[in-house]
Amino acid sequence: MKKLNLFAAMICFATMEITMVSCNQEEEQNNPQEATITIDYTFAESGSMSRATGGDVYGKFYDKYIKTKVLTPKTYYLEFKDVSNNGTILTINGEWGEKRGIRLPEGEYLVAGYSRPIERYADKPTYLPSDTVYMLFEETVSITKDMDELVLNAKYDSFLLLFDYGNMTSIELNVGPRQLNHDESCYWLFVKDKHYTNWDNGFSFTHYLGTEITRPNGDVINLEFGQLPLKKGKYYYFNDMTNSFDLQPMESGN
Repeated sequence: MKKLNLFAAMICFATMEITMVSCNQEEEQNNPQEATITIDYTFAESGSMSRATGGDVYGKFYDKYIKTKVLTPKTYYLEFKDVSNNGTILTINGEWGEKRGIRLPEGEYLVAGYSRPIERYADKPTYLPSDTVYMLFEETVSITKDMDELVLNAKYDSFLLLFDYGNMTSIELNVGPRQLNHDESCYWLFVKDKHYTNWDNGFSFTHYLGTEITRPNGDVINLEFGQLPLKKGKYYYFNDMTNSFDLQPMESGN
């Protein structure tokens, strides 16, 4: 009788041990582990405002300034929302290239945010034209415990104007900063909106952006952006022969 009770106790203990192991496994599944990740971004190699027409002015500009992230913003704002309950888990302002990581539980997240040139007056953002590109982020990502880096896909939130440097003496905007940046090949300008807002004594006024182009022979061309069908995510090259913009055909870069 004692042997039977001992055998029954051993069976009961083994059953308890199996139950405990099963419970621990369920707890691990119900409590996702966290991942510590750093954030980076990349541009798509196809579509609008990507390397699509190698060998032209824009192809060289892209390789020199965009792909290498020379003319891209230094800071970002991102929100991570848990897809399962659509609640904001984390909101961060950071700098690209920071070594510090962020901690997130494993799961699927909707990431949305932007990366912009730094505004001169943060309390009254005007999104003025810049030598730096404007970017947006919006995608769904999966975070796993073994991840150490999250690379986001950047979308363009501006269009790009390119002017032939050899046929221009100077190019000035009708709003500051006035002078366009340039190298030995071209002038360039990233524009988020074709108009800008000015404040005077508490009142706001909206104006269309424009440029004053001076040629080597002294001729002056005034160009107002509001008259042009300019779209975000596209680049426009100024044709010196016709005094207008040519939109180069785009093909897949892959």
